[in-house]
Amino acid sequence: MKAFVAPPSGLSRAMSRVGRALAEHAPIKIVSDDVDADLVVLHVIGYPETVTAIDALKARGKKYAIIQYCLRSTQEKDTHKWVPLWADEDCLCVWSYYDLVALVREDYGDDWADAAHSFAHKFYHGPMGVDSRVFRRGKSPAQKRYTIVTSGYVPESESILETQTAVAAVGGRMFHLGPGMVGFNLNVTTQEEDISDAYLVDILNSSHYVAALRRCEGFEMPALEGLLCGARPVCFDRPHYRNWFQDHAEYVPEGSPEDTSKALETVFRGNYRPVSEDERQAIVARFDWSVVATQFWKVCLPSSFVRVENRRKRVLWVG
Repeated sequence: MKAFVAPPSGLSRAMSRVGRALAEHAPIKIVSDDVDADLVVLHVIGYPETVTAIDALKARGKKYAIIQYCLRSTQEKDTHKWVPLWADEDCLCVWSYYDLVALVREDYGDDWADAAHSFAHKFYHGPMGVDSRVFRRGKSPAQKRYTIVTSGYVPESESILETQTAVAAVGGRMFHLGPGMVGFNLNVTTQEEDISDAYLVDILNSSHYVAALRRCEGFEMPALEGLLCGARPVCFDRPHYRNWFQDHAEYVPEGSPEDTSKALETVFRGNYRPVSEDERQAIVARFDWSVVATQFWKVCLPSSFVRVENRRKRVLWVG
């Protein structure tokens, strides 16, 4: 079997990281064109385009796997529309950092069990990952030049300007990774786009906090990248953040922009918790791509891992 794992062009750098990690840790051959693939991984952020893509793949006799980045923020928020896509016999795996079974239970009420059972055996409830070879502390402790690092393209959904307001209130400085925006105060915010990972590592090492403040739903990979560089994530107090980041993050309520700014100001004025080396190692053990991506493939293609393990055993026995 051959697989195509790359996201469509135009999606975020985070999704490119996912595609690279899946390719690196795949137990099967990865191809550069979905025409040559038996299995295509779909990076899902919207509904109608996903249905169109699946119909096209099925018409060509291909299998598919879904990475469900968005659901409640898509054009179809109800899982009634999604369950048939997840349960389809040509779907080998559904990966999401949301508890899709819990969401089905919310939407289906008393009739939830059969719907959940239809895909639960191929559901990978897993986080995004991080490359611990890239995101590291510097050789010597960095001066914390920034209060917080933000990233993104849509200030309304990613809480960028309310974060800037809070940073200004405490006399701090913010680094924004992304395009310039109306409302940026250049006396407070340093803005750059399309920077290298090496430069990003330096920026994260130089910041107290990193923002993971996407409204409605999200995971926010910079939270993990920041932790490995010594920047503490700040997240909205929602289950999809707390479930994964637990005590590794600071949390604020998801309220109005004014309420969010005030809550962030309280965090910035409070006692900063440095990221310890033991904490960093705990993040690596749980979230490194070698763990996260490998588990995806084990759910998606369990028989491939049986063959890999058998080959290893034979090699060890011969040696």
